[in-house]
Amino acid sequence: MIANAHNFERFKAKRPGMLDYAELGRLVFSKLNVFVGEMNKAQFQRAEEHRLICGEKLDDLASAPDFRRATVRWSEFLTSHHRWFTRMQQAFGSGPSSAWFGKLKALRRDSQLLTYLHQARHADEHGLDPIAEGQGASFVMGRGGAALRIESLTINNGQIAVSGSEGGLPIVPEFIPSHLKLNPVIQRGVVYQPPAAPVVRPPLVATVNVPLTALQAGAKCKAIMSDKAIEGAEHLDKAGL
Repeated sequence: MIANAHNFERFKAKRPGMLDYAELGRLVFSKLNVFVGEMNKAQFQRAEEHRLICGEKLDDLASAPDFRRATVRWSEFLTSHHRWFTRMQQAFGSGPSSAWFGKLKALRRDSQLLTYLHQARHADEHGLDPIAEGQGASFVMGRGGAALRIESLTINNGQIAVSGSEGGLPIVPEFIPSHLKLNPVIQRGVVYQPPAAPVVRPPLVATVNVPLTALQAGAKCKAIMSDKAIEGAEHLDKAGL
């Protein structure tokens, strides 16, 4: 066994082809970088599998024949999204891409949508209250906030006709199809409200925040995941993987 650098130099002199310490260190570091890079690439590939599964679960949610199965598909979507984020962290959480992953982590912290999905998954996994529930189709009018005056309302073969005014303007009724409604979730005493999006309500052109349905929230999350997948692949390309 080589006990110290002096003995190593004597041992090396007898074997001219041997590497010195610096060369050996560079070789080991290079091999380690290749190994770590391949592991990061494998983790990213697993993340991509979960991202694609998320898309499949949303398709299944959209075509679910009843609310019970829609709720199951939503739960599966949240689980796959959580696994996607975990794999992205394992792929990019350390090394040259750690700063980029830090931005993704900050996005999940600052985005109402991603924060809610993260906490809803925890609530679904460990809590007792339902995180979503079926909401039947409904007919809404008078959401602009002004005085509503209805003169007549008729329903004929599913067709609704309304005459009247809202704030002096004609009433514009709105039909809301059945959907999976997201519930607030509580984690460690903190209430996380479902994400919402601004919607312009006629006839007064009033902008109100309307909670997203499970399908809408999932679609927005899917778009974010797709963007981050492209960015992640670019990071791997820069690393030569």
